[in-house]
Amino acid sequence: MRALFCERPGEVLLRELPDPSPGPGEVVVRVAAALTCGTDFKMIRRGHPKIPFPARLGHEFAGTVERAGSGARFREGDRVVPAVSGPCGECPDCAAGEENLCRSAFEQKAWGGFGDLVLLPPRVVDRALRRVPEGLPPRCAALLDPLASVVRGVARARSPRDGKVVVAGSGPIAFLFSVLWRRAGAEVLVAGRRSRQLGLHRRAGAAHAQQRAGVRHLVVPDAAHAGTVPAPGRACDDGGLAGGGIALGAQHGGALSRVSPAGKAA
Repeated sequence: MRALFCERPGEVLLRELPDPSPGPGEVVVRVAAALTCGTDFKMIRRGHPKIPFPARLGHEFAGTVERAGSGARFREGDRVVPAVSGPCGECPDCAAGEENLCRSAFEQKAWGGFGDLVLLPPRVVDRALRRVPEGLPPRCAALLDPLASVVRGVARARSPRDGKVVVAGSGPIAFLFSVLWRRAGAEVLVAGRRSRQLGLHRRAGAAHAQQRAGVRHLVVPDAAHAGTVPAPGRACDDGGLAGGGIALGAQHGGALSRVSPAGKAA
């Protein structure tokens, strides 16, 4: 089998590897589609604090179970998509339903989608692997992990009383926010920096997708949690969004805030 590795910052290599064999509770997945996340680019540029070099690239993928180890709850031929890591299910965070905060989740991870085959460890198989419905293309199923973050962010939000939402950012995560809020019936205003991305938002039905639209002052956390962040003071001018909501284009569930009459995030 082939797999794409980042050997060290700035160096990527396609390696030939032996086909993996699953142990108890493990499965081997043949990759049908793999997406490129910003984390992959960051890994290549500077590395990742939780992933040592050399590192196999690709963590948003879908495929078919090629081989299943004893005790695994999947069979050969099952179409599947994994989350990126395997929470333990026993720590206080997992017990509280916050499996994304599990401190040991990255001890067993689904990493290596830029390859022919991926061996998934038991905790990923048991807690983070999902069957793909018939008729759903692999390239769409591979969106599960980022889409789940956005769905959670929208679910946690209070519905804006005037039906207006500002999406801060214009990249892929922000686009998913924009689409889901539109499907929920909201009037979506997008504040971003890249004109090509803003055009995609407009075609998807955003009421406004501009480099300046909506609110005068936008309070945004640091870029690591906010995706593509508008420049301070340039996000928007006040456009009647008092009482609306702000969705930050982040992959951590999407911080959401009210907009005060003064135009500042509450």
